[in-house]
Amino acid sequence: MNILPYIALTLALSVAQADDVYNSATRILSAPNVSVDGKDYINANILLGADGRWSLLSITPPPTSGSIAETCTTTNINLTNFKRITRSMDLAQVTSIIGCNPNRPALRTSSYNTYYWYSDGQNIFISVNFDPNDSNADSFSSAGL
Repeated sequence: MNILPYIALTLALSVAQADDVYNSATRILSAPNVSVDGKDYINANILLGADGRWSLLSITPPPTSGSIAETCTTTNINLTNFKRITRSMDLAQVTSIIGCNPNRPALRTSSYNTYYWYSDGQNIFISVNFDPNDSNADSFSSAGL
């Protein structure tokens, strides 16, 4: 049995990030970004036992790099893709998750850039605020999902 993934996960858990959420009632730690055996994953849910042991409940593989559509449709703009977006992702990661390029030019200020992905004629969209370098998603919202 290869224990390296478990050691890496334990190390990742020992360095909790600001975006990690612990629910003391269920003893579940939800971490948006986890590295296991040299691979990055998103949305890990770990049950922490009172005895110091833990169980991995679920983990989502990173988005696969595929073709990015120029036009967004309801296939791209949906609740599943919106829920996969986490703080600290960069513009390329968010675009890869959604699967299409932002529709509107970014609203740029000295402290943030806002990008919009929307499906023409459907009144649904996803917007994400990034730092000025587009390297850190800070907040995101949606409508019509």
